[in-house]
Amino acid sequence: MIRAAIDLLLTTPPGDVTVHKIAKTAGVHHDYVARYFGSREELLARAIDHATLEFVVKIAPSNSEQIREKLSNSPEALALFALRSRLIMYLVACGVSPERFRSTQALLTYRTQNLNPRTDLSDRTRRNMVLIGTLILHGVGTMDEVNDMTEQEKQDMYAFVGMLGSISGSVQNSLGWDKPAPKKRK
Repeated sequence: MIRAAIDLLLTTPPGDVTVHKIAKTAGVHHDYVARYFGSREELLARAIDHATLEFVVKIAPSNSEQIREKLSNSPEALALFALRSRLIMYLVACGVSPERFRSTQALLTYRTQNLNPRTDLSDRTRRNMVLIGTLILHGVGTMDEVNDMTEQEKQDMYAFVGMLGSISGSVQNSLGWDKPAPKKRK
């Protein structure tokens, strides 16, 4: 049922992925969704968790150059990011707590921030650059739907995300991310 949900989500807007469509695609009775997942929303949340974890495992090798290339040139990676964004926004609008996605997002962020081989970058810079890249990737899908972006404009945005690693040193220096954050006054 999880694989069926993922397959449907890749081709169908989340609101149109019904229990009956999932059950039919999976070849099971629709009552199984409630029995094993409690709700359609939980099944969809588990589906995106599964797809995210599957992706993280695929980028698990230690050669970070190959991993970076796979991430920057992979339509599959971009499709997964877009799917994850749309589905999380949809499920949060349906009442699912954002907390539900925190653990897989933390894993994805941690794994991605450790792909940058530069030793001159602080952990803060690495994390911030991943969060900025994630924000842009999340935004491209929404902007494309709202602004009717051309394929070239989308590729320009994706190329910019790919450059974040190379410009991170100058961003770190400009914004002082290599220095400890000032302590808050009480």
